[in-house]
Amino acid sequence: MKITKDNAWNRLFHSKRVEEERNKYDKCKRICGFFHELYEQVKVSKDLLELLNLHKEIWDKELRNQNLAPCEYGMFRTKEIPNMTADEVYLGGIYGLNTHSIPFWQAQTNCEEKIGPNGFGISEDTLIYELIVKQYRNHLLRNLNKIHFEALDYVADYETVNPVEDSFKLF
Repeated sequence: MKITKDNAWNRLFHSKRVEEERNKYDKCKRICGFFHELYEQVKVSKDLLELLNLHKEIWDKELRNQNLAPCEYGMFRTKEIPNMTADEVYLGGIYGLNTHSIPFWQAQTNCEEKIGPNGFGISEDTLIYELIVKQYRNHLLRNLNKIHFEALDYVADYETVNPVEDSFKLF
């Protein structure tokens, strides 16, 4: 999408588009501001419920894309992310493990169960719970990165067309 120059002419004759682009620019700047803190919190998380709460926080701060959104048959089987419960997050389907919701993976027996012999090159002593936490964590991290880079690209494009010093000029 070609970005419109924010000048007097465009503000007069294309005000809606100039305003939409400015709002998107402001949103992308906010995303860039939130990114590092949220990324670090997700990176160090070792619990599925903590990741669920971080997912909701990410969504609330408008760091969104299709992979983090509700999907009837996907990982997040909910109507709305802010109201998503542990029963609506389905993980697994990796390393020969079936897909189940968070409460299943958090059950005491599943938290302590090891992967055992496998053909995936994973140590037999690896806890299945750790694999599932890693799956959710990596899903959030990859999508946070994608959202962040898209926001950075938009900010750079916008500032190329509308240099900061030009944004205060009337003509």
